[in-house]
Amino acid sequence: MPKNIKKDEIHLQYFPTFDSLKQKVEEALLHFANRKKDILGLFGFYEESKAA
Repeated sequence: MPKNIKKDEIHLQYFPTFDSLKQKVEEALLHFANRKKDILGLFGFYEESKAA
């Protein structure tokens, strides 16, 4: 799932202008706001490594 977060939004996409990139990033941030569980799941790796 973590790779999908980046891949789904901006990874390896062409943006003809800087403004189009900024717009897509803003859309991605709004999308991430609704994926709290997925994003917090990324931190599970760090919690597991601290426990070891």
